[in-house]
Amino acid sequence: VLVAVEGGTVGECLVVPDEDPEFVPSQQVATLRVLRGGEIDPWYLGAWLSSDQGRQRLMMLTRGSTIKRIAVKDLEKFEVPVPEMAVQKRIGERYRAFSASILAHEEAVSNLKALRMVDLLVAFAVDDPVAAARSGSGDARDRASTVEPASAVPVGESAAIEIEGGKS
Repeated sequence: VLVAVEGGTVGECLVVPDEDPEFVPSQQVATLRVLRGGEIDPWYLGAWLSSDQGRQRLMMLTRGSTIKRIAVKDLEKFEVPVPEMAVQKRIGERYRAFSASILAHEEAVSNLKALRMVDLLVAFAVDDPVAAARSGSGDARDRASTVEPASAVPVGESAAIEIEGGKS
């Protein structure tokens, strides 16, 4: 279980599954390695640290006004409630399922954003469609998919666009 111990994300945690490849965390992260055969389930630990109660207790360990930090020596003394293993497993399995679902959705959103950017690149493929048409660059498909404006006007002078807010 990784716990952010410095910076803007101090107190946030992440459970790293056993099947993930080896990595070296930064100095802004403490690794709470759950030993096999121990009395605590790693997914339960991640769930409890992510709960409101766990986060509040972690935040009580923070020091610093500009850059928040949790000292490792304070983290070593940090107490975690440890129910019986069956309860830990039940809570940990639910937390793992939600975490996997969230990750899958975040990946889907990331892929959709990338696809949207590709679509915009295709839609506005040529910086200057008139110059591209004159020079003969690009084939007919490129020119057909390019937006060729009938005219261009400054946003502030357009009757179709109104600007609100912002600074002058």
